[in-house]
Amino acid sequence: MSSLMPDVYGSADITAGPSLQSRLVMVPQARNVSHDTDACASLSLPKTEQDGDLSSEVNDHAALHANRSIPTPLDEDDGRVATEEEVRHLLHVVDKIPVRLWVACLAGILERFVWYGVTAPLQNYLQNPPGGEVPGALGLHQATASNIVNALTCRVLLLFPIHWLCYNQTFNNLISQAGQMVTYGIPNDMMKIAGAISGIIVAPIIQKGLYPCLTKRGVSFGPIARMTVGFILLTLSMAYTTVVQKLIYQTGPCYDTPLACAAANDHTIPNQISVFLQVPIYFGGALAEVFCLTTGTEYAYNQAPKSMKTLVQAIWLAMAGIGTFLALAFTPLTKDPHLVTMYAILTGLLGGATILLWVLFGHLDKLKTKDDVE
Repeated sequence: MSSLMPDVYGSADITAGPSLQSRLVMVPQARNVSHDTDACASLSLPKTEQDGDLSSEVNDHAALHANRSIPTPLDEDDGRVATEEEVRHLLHVVDKIPVRLWVACLAGILERFVWYGVTAPLQNYLQNPPGGEVPGALGLHQATASNIVNALTCRVLLLFPIHWLCYNQTFNNLISQAGQMVTYGIPNDMMKIAGAISGIIVAPIIQKGLYPCLTKRGVSFGPIARMTVGFILLTLSMAYTTVVQKLIYQTGPCYDTPLACAAANDHTIPNQISVFLQVPIYFGGALAEVFCLTTGTEYAYNQAPKSMKTLVQAIWLAMAGIGTFLALAFTPLTKDPHLVTMYAILTGLLGGATILLWVLFGHLDKLKTKDDVE
């Protein structure tokens, strides 16, 4: 038979039954915790074996409760671990923001500041005539001025000179690099055919296989993401090119002066390393072309205003010319034994451009997806 026994302060109900189990229900109150021990000592229990066990359990519970301190508003935020209930229902707040996040936010603010600081005066300069209420210069009116400014939305293309610099500098030098390797009777300038064959293989696989598969699975793979993947693949290809050139310099007979030492027998004996190590470079370059150059051409056309598509396409193609012009700065490094240094620098430049491409323009894919949904 069960009995109900209140403690001295009425803050604990203890139920005992035939099953020799006890239940202690604590009611939170603000009181002096030192009274708990006295309250337990004043309990009067029958001197039976069952009540002896019950008294022991009551004392254990009371001692546990006495050791607990009731939190006050002053010490609620003292490093206490949140309960499961609090984790489920309370708002999650970051207590300390990493420095790198502040740096990223500052970079984004500065980028927006420069963009709006340039485009707003440019709009007035193009649109309004000189001497008007709003100062201008060319007087092209709103439609033409807006089209010119909107064409600058393709500013993502401004990173492509670095892409073309690295692409042309690397793949043009692969011909001379092949001449320093064992070609097994294949002319060194014929190795470039590996790039064309790789493109014929990978382009249909990506266009007819990868893109439809991602679309069916609902995976967003917008133009900025595709171009970023192309940049990454080209960066990896260039890193691999650096490794291959380093292996050439580590292999005899001429090591870091291929075909130039006496052991080369009048430029006829190359360093003893297989030319087929270049195949992955061409394969990676073909993948980069599909993801990056094809997508870049499409992006430039789609983002340009209707009346300026030709101009934007001309700007897109001009990026290759700018990249070639920048390559002149690397002319002193395009000879042995400095080629490893040149490839390493180009790899670093393209790696940095890849990060900038995604950080500065990755949000454009999300905006496009939102517009398509609406």
